Order: sequence, then structure tokens, then C-alpha cells
Amino acid sequence: MSTSFPDGGLDRNYARARHQEPHYGPSVPQAVLIADLIDRATEFNVAYHILSRAATKRSPDWPRYFLLSHSIELALKAFLAARGKTSVELRKEFGLT
Repeated sequence: MSTSFPDGGLDRNYARARHQEPHYGPSVPQAVLIADLIDRATEFNVAYHILSRAATKRSPDWPRYFLLSHSIELALKAFLAARGKTSVELRKEFGLT
């Protein structure tokens, strides 16, 4: 899914559509789980970069740090899902978020 940010901000329709919390149950197809984790990792990474461009200080900024670390966490979970971990296993072993 490609999202453009013409004014440097979030596309409102995209943000509104993606605001729904996903439901991961045992019946979620693996491809859907992987795609959703990748989409969410991308969203957090984009938010990190938007805030980084708007930042006035260079010292550690914990909200930006959270966005970046959460995007990495979701990308790693997508990697594990691509290697066969189910949503139930991810939730049990790593706390699927």
C-alpha cells in the first residue's frame, strides 16, 4: 500500500482508515498477519520521520524513540510470522501488539 504525504503530514483518509485496531485470532491467515504487521511497522516509522523533521532539539526525544523502536518490533514480528510463527505463538511468546 502506497501512501503519499504531499504536505509532509499524514493523509487524513489513510490515517482514519488505518486507525482500527486489528484482531488477531487463530483463524487469521498468515499472509494477512504478515501484511498487517508490515503496514503497522511502516506507519510507526513514517510517524517517527515526520516528528524527526519537525523536532527542534537533537537530544533523545522519548516519543520519537518509542515510535522507532515499536516500528522495529513490528517488523521483527512480521519476519517471525513470515518464518512460520502464528499469531497465537507471537502473542504467547512476545506479546503481539
